Amino acid sequence: MKSNISNIWFKYNMNRNNITLFLILLNLFCISNVLIANDIIITQQPNSKRICEGETAIISVSAYSVSNQSLQFQWYKDNIIKQGKTTPILKFNSLKHSESGVYYCMISNNNGESINSIGAAVYVLSSTNITKQPEDIELITDQGSIILEFDAHINGYSINEIKQMGEFVNIQWYQLLNNNNIILNNDNIYNGVHSNKLSIDISQIADTCYYYAEIEGQCGIEKTRIVRIIKNNLYFNIVIPDLDFCSGNDESIKAIIDNPNNYELEFKWYKNNKFIGYKDNIRGIFTDELFFSPVNKNDEGTYQIEAKIKGTKYSIFSNKAKISVCSKPEIIAFRIDDLTTLLSFFSFTITSGSVYFNLNCNKGTIKFFKNNKIHSEHRFFEDEYASYNNIINDSMPGMFSLIHMFDIKDIKAKYSVGLYNKCGVAYSDTLSIKDNLNDFKNRDPWWQYRVLCEGDTTSITQYIFPGPSLDYLNLKLYWTGNGRYLSDTNFYYGYDTPTLHFKNLRRVDNTFFNLRGEISYYDDSGKLIPVSISHMLCYNFTIKPRPAIKKQAINNTFYFGEKDTIFTLWFNNEPQLPIEVELYYMPFLSKEPRLIDKSEADYGMWYNYIQDIHYGHSGYYFAKVHHFNGCKSVITDTVQITVLPKPYITNIIYNEKSTTNIYPNPAGDFINISIDKEAGLLSREVQIVDLLGLVVFKQKLTDDINRIDISNLPRGTYFIKIGDKVEKFVKM
Repeated sequence: MKSNISNIWFKYNMNRNNITLFLILLNLFCISNVLIANDIIITQQPNSKRICEGETAIISVSAYSVSNQSLQFQWYKDNIIKQGKTTPILKFNSLKHSESGVYYCMISNNNGESINSIGAAVYVLSSTNITKQPEDIELITDQGSIILEFDAHINGYSINEIKQMGEFVNIQWYQLLNNNNIILNNDNIYNGVHSNKLSIDISQIADTCYYYAEIEGQCGIEKTRIVRIIKNNLYFNIVIPDLDFCSGNDESIKAIIDNPNNYELEFKWYKNNKFIGYKDNIRGIFTDELFFSPVNKNDEGTYQIEAKIKGTKYSIFSNKAKISVCSKPEIIAFRIDDLTTLLSFFSFTITSGSVYFNLNCNKGTIKFFKNNKIHSEHRFFEDEYASYNNIINDSMPGMFSLIHMFDIKDIKAKYSVGLYNKCGVAYSDTLSIKDNLNDFKNRDPWWQYRVLCEGDTTSITQYIFPGPSLDYLNLKLYWTGNGRYLSDTNFYYGYDTPTLHFKNLRRVDNTFFNLRGEISYYDDSGKLIPVSISHMLCYNFTIKPRPAIKKQAINNTFYFGEKDTIFTLWFNNEPQLPIEVELYYMPFLSKEPRLIDKSEADYGMWYNYIQDIHYGHSGYYFAKVHHFNGCKSVITDTVQITVLPKPYITNIIYNEKSTTNIYPNPAGDFINISIDKEAGLLSREVQIVDLLGLVVFKQKLTDDINRIDISNLPRGTYFIKIGDKVEKFVKM
């Protein structure tokens, strides 16, 4: 009885909206556990109390002996004996919260007979107290609104929690004006006068105003401190410029300050909306000039300085300035491509010079050289650069191409590239078309060798530059993967065009892809001649896997104090591919997920085991699962975990050999009860009892088979009791 009553007590202590139901259940449990003593009769049972901390309370019991024996009384709290409490009356002086619990009295006579009273719940409510005071506010502007905020504990709970429980709480804001307390109402100036957050339109209040709030709970009234709102006529301004730096140089950002009243100012620098703090290469974070020694690429970002008038709470922020850090440009790959394999019967070749680069700045110049002379030149500017840089995706550098025609004899011409920005210049190797064909994989401006993740989408394009005579030819294109024609529309489209799109990359795409085609033309005799072609560019994919979840976690219900696994995942990945699992928890679906566990999965399975399950584990869980290969996480289903009080069934002994048959089990809307006629259970009452021991259904058996409607019962486990026979079933 101890563990069951304690569990139920703490369950309903968590949500006192249900205190009435708790007391009813408590009485049912205790009545069912009274030992029948023929000589002792209890005439008055103790009553439950809900009393404020510091008050006085009394619970009592009355009984007499049929044989006129003297009676002895002993009180218990949560099944633990209360030493010295041996009278029918149990008195509490100046109650403390620690005295909350379930009390009952054991009454005995001289013959050793004893009987227990029912349990009486005593819950001690905490006094109302302010836990967070509102703060003074000093302003410079006359526009907009501000919020005064405080927090408090009522009966031991925060304001938001006590409101969700539906318990009594009353809040009222006041303005202190000429020593008079003015009650505020919601209007065009004030909003939230009956909440812990008061919004004030500052354009409609005086330069200096005083406010406080009063909060009343079941156990007392408390007042916040009096706070001031001061509208100052202070003024100064601060601006910082946008700047471009070169990596490796010593640089600084100097604030431009307009301070006509010569206020003494304090400063603080921010980067990307966060205080900079200590950095090895940065100093001056509390001055009006920020120094970089030296500046590097990691220092790029949006900077802002906060200036505060010393001795006041008044401060302003500067504009947000963009700091760009250039470095010497990089040429990653340079290639001269012969794109005319399928047109080799023409007298010319179409050639593309392509450079794969990082400009490392917001403007610069690219120059193509042929035989050491400038062949072409292009300048990048800040707005134009975005169209070239990261042209493939955010993780790849830029690409720029020059397409032109040469006579076939130019195959040995020497080409190179120069890339210039404000911080330096980079030169490519000097190549010819012939040289480049021998080093295809390492010079990849067309992104032919790709490392992607399973489930990604991408596309590949084969550039075709047909001559004028091809306009009269019939050209049919088709893509192949590992030499096989592609036609599965679930995963590809555009497989008969120059651009092949991948809807959902799979591990089988870990191969090479090639564009093939057929053209037909008429010879001098008028005969149609088909020609099969294969383009020279070959796209090779490496597909990194994402975790494969074999079996998802499921919703589950546990009992308070159990040891069990609340979240389990199964994987069918190979052991050599380590998997990391991040488990997230939300008490409600509307709350922000919180990371509660992060570890690697072992042997194709990951689980979260709880040593002592409590009500705080109730809520919603999901996991993010990923390999250590840079691919996106796989997100599992969201499951709900419910924690119930430990079940307590009164006077029920489950009999697995019972002649009673319940079907179906588990059940949906109906169950059927089949019994043996010889068991003597016909015309007996059938009771359905939940895990808390509460009878939720009654009906008499009238035939061999009874059909019972259980559609209105919540999901869970139940017991059916017919006489001394008990069966268990699950409602789905």
